[in-house]
Amino acid sequence: MSTPQLSTILSAREMWLAAGVRTDSKMSLLAPESFEQVVQLFIDRIPAHKIPKLAAAELGIPASKVPGASAMHQFWAEFSPFWSVCSRRAAATGANLLAADAKQNPADWCNANEELIHQLAHQYLSNPQHDPKHAKSFITAIIKLVNVAEDREDRKLAVRKLELLEAREAKQKETLSDESLTPEQKQAKMREILGMV
Repeated sequence: MSTPQLSTILSAREMWLAAGVRTDSKMSLLAPESFEQVVQLFIDRIPAHKIPKLAAAELGIPASKVPGASAMHQFWAEFSPFWSVCSRRAAATGANLLAADAKQNPADWCNANEELIHQLAHQYLSNPQHDPKHAKSFITAIIKLVNVAEDREDRKLAVRKLELLEAREAKQKETLSDESLTPEQKQAKMREILGMV
């Protein structure tokens, strides 16, 4: 039976604890789920002095169990290198999985990415407080996607035309080499192949 995969934060917690941190610190005494929730608040850039009240109000973790602002900053200084390592590993694993999937299903992957970029652009541009520099990046990306899609369609059309020309040429060669046909029959068949009938 396989063990469930740990989140990035909990993987970092295991590394942090294995590194020999103080085992009496408030963060090390938190249950894994509570630890993960508190760290996520810090990652989400909640000010350290607000975390105890927020943990109590929204997560049900008593404020007394969560470190204060200075202790939280000290904890983060010790913990963040482990979290960075685990985050990079998780990002690399995710990128490798995406790359493998992209190789197996390139068309599906491209379509999904195009749809995602359109959705993100719509969400971003719908926000009245968006940064014009970022808006330009989204619009440029969409224009490039449209150009790539048009190029892809042009290539498909060119390939289809080439296939038709090759098929017509093969029929012409077959007709010319058919000894059972008279010259008049060959000529009639050639006109038919060329669409002159």
